[in-house]
Amino acid sequence: MSLENIRQFILDLDERDYTEFQYPSDPDFAEELEGRAAEAKGMLETLMDIEVTLRGLALGRIKVQ
Repeated sequence: MSLENIRQFILDLDERDYTEFQYPSDPDFAEELEGRAAEAKGMLETLMDIEVTLRGLALGRIKVQ
């Protein structure tokens, strides 16, 4: 085997592993990944709400009572 054949073999394995990561065949893993994505989206929305509130406070648009 030449070094080029070994290199290509490793690249093929990396590509297969990456494809399996992107498109998992395990439905439980895919479901967990979707759940985590939804949770992360909720956190980002909360963070954006906090940033808007802080900006409003800094600009005097929101008053603390």
